[in-house]
Parts: sequence; C-alpha cells; structure tokens
Amino acid sequence: MAIFLLNFKKEFAPRVESGEKRQTIRHNRKDGKRPQPGDTVKAYTGLRTRSARLLRAAPVVELLSVRMHLDDHVIVVGGRKLDVDEAEEFAKADGFACRVDMEFWFYSQYHTYDFEGFCVRW
Repeated sequence: MAIFLLNFKKEFAPRVESGEKRQTIRHNRKDGKRPQPGDTVKAYTGLRTRSARLLRAAPVVELLSVRMHLDDHVIVVGGRKLDVDEAEEFAKADGFACRVDMEFWFYSQYHTYDFEGFCVRW
C-alpha cells in the first residue's frame, strides 16, 4: 500500500485535525496518480516548509470521481448527479459551511466554472 502526502491550507487545518473534514477534493494530477482504498493519506499543513505539521494519518476508504459545473450548480460524484441535499452534505463533509461556499471557493481557486478531479475519503 502507498502513502500519499496531502497539503491543506491553514483555513482547513483545524477541521482536518478535528475530524470534521473527512474528505478532500483534488484536481486531477498530471501524472494520473490517485490514492486508492487501503492506501494511507498523511494530511499536513505547511508541507515542505519549516512549519510543516502533521494533522492526521488515515487509511483511504473511498475514491470517487468529481465533476462540478459551478455556473449550473451541478455536482457529479462517482458518476451520479447529487440532488440539493446531497450536495449540501458533500460540501459539509469537505469542511465547507454549505454548497455555495464550496462552489465559491473552487471558482476562486481554479478560475473556471468547470472542475474535474477526485474525492478522497478517509
């Protein structure tokens, strides 16, 4: 089994450490690598700096594809379009207060209305 290092922005660190944030959504990597169920994720903040801090180490329990069409408020996880309630729960599991906050964050980070990546759950 592989070990994957994940870096989290300071804003998410307390939620990862407390267990409130129990998944992460990541953009597809250029090399195509993704953690698989059974692999271990080590969640850090400040990775590759002197202030690096391990927040949590946990086994991957699920890996799902994610597509978001932010202008249409459409979230597709594992090939299934989420309804409004499911999208809210998905956003909360990722550490956001609500779906709208998550959509705004992804747009501000990636500057596109179309996001394609994966969700790692631990």
